[in-house]
Formats: sequence, C-alpha cells, structure tokens
Amino acid sequence: MARTAIQGTDVEKIVAAEVYRAETSVLNKRIRDLESMLELLLPPKSYDSRLDALEAYIQSLPATICPETIPFEYFTPSIPYININKLEGIESGAEVNEWAGDGTNVINRVSTLMLADGTAANTLKVTLVNEWNGDEIAETDNVAKNATTGDFTLDVAGAFLTIENSGLAGAVVALLGAFIKLNTATHIEVLSLGHPGGDIQLGFVADVALGYIDLTAAITAGKYIYVYLNYLIEA
Repeated sequence: MARTAIQGTDVEKIVAAEVYRAETSVLNKRIRDLESMLELLLPPKSYDSRLDALEAYIQSLPATICPETIPFEYFTPSIPYININKLEGIESGAEVNEWAGDGTNVINRVSTLMLADGTAANTLKVTLVNEWNGDEIAETDNVAKNATTGDFTLDVAGAFLTIENSGLAGAVVALLGAFIKLNTATHIEVLSLGHPGGDIQLGFVADVALGYIDLTAAITAGKYIYVYLNYLIEA
C-alpha cells in the first residue's frame, strides 16, 4: 500500500484536535463533578410558614380592622427562653449581688454616722443616715457610757461606739472603711474598725500615742462629728 504524504498543516490539525479532546475531557469531568456536588446540596429552606399564615390572615381582614388586632404570636419567632441569671455564672437572681472573693452573697451599703452632744451630761446624740443604699437609724439622744441606748452602745471609756446589728438591715460581714468627713470638735481620728457579731464597732483617738479618748468629753455643746462608713452586709 502506498503511503500518503502528510503535510505540516495536517499534523498541526491532528495535534490541535488531540489537545482539544484532552482539555474538553478534563473540563467535562469537572462539570460533572460540580453537578454531582450541587445535587448533594439540600434544597433551599423555605421561609417560616408564619409569614404565609400572617399574609393570608391580613388579607382576610376587613379594611377597617386595625393592625393592632393581628395576633401577636404571628410576629414572635420560636426562640428558646434564655434565663439571664444563668449567664456569666450567675445561678439565680438572689446571687446578682455576690462579690468575688469568698462567695458570700452580700450587699454594699454606705451610711454616715452623726455624733453630737447629748442632752444629758456625759452623753452623745447619735444618728445614722443613708448615703447610698445604706441604713438609717433615727436620732438617738442620751447615749451613755457603759450602756446600750436604742441601737447604739458606748463602752465604759466612751471611746468605742457600736452600731448594733438590730439597727441594720443585715449582719455586717466586712467594714470596708470609715473616715471622719466633718469634725467641729477637737482633732479626732477613727483608729479601729470591727464588725463583731454582725455589728459595726468604731474606736476613736485624738493622738495615737495618747490612746483612745472619751467621746462624751470631746464632743461638747455645739460640736459634732460625721463619720463616713462603707460596709458589706449579708444579703
């Protein structure tokens, strides 16, 4: 059989055809793969059926009906109830006031203790007023040494004044601070702070080297002292 000569252009056509078939085959395979992947996808999820129900309901209403008559449940999605007290480790509403530390459920209170000269000799007139979320005890006159008068107790030396727990809205678990914010008497400082048995106890000095002073002698007629108190009580 005689051989037929092949022209250069014919070779180019043959090579081009083979390349085209190869590329087309690869492309077709990729298209088939893509189609297969699309078939695996779930069909688009329809909108909430409530929208359809709402639209049908509105269309059925007379023109004079106000929008307010549309049932509220059509506007409310089905979302799970979230108890905000469970967030951030808060387990119940009662624990909202809990401070970090020992885990005790406490409330912060700020009050001012007002000390003035009592009506009777060698006594004090004592009042507790609310500053912020604090306690209040009405003016108590003639608070004497070595005695409990109302909700206040003055020790035998007149230097330690106790605000009894009976006058507070809970047992004191910590006395965060106390300082004299107004004083028209002699130089006096609060030296010691305490909360025995849930009370508030304050000790007063004029000079540390001289020891504690007798408040009934230091606070004379027309003189007074205001003591700022910051404390925690059990919730």
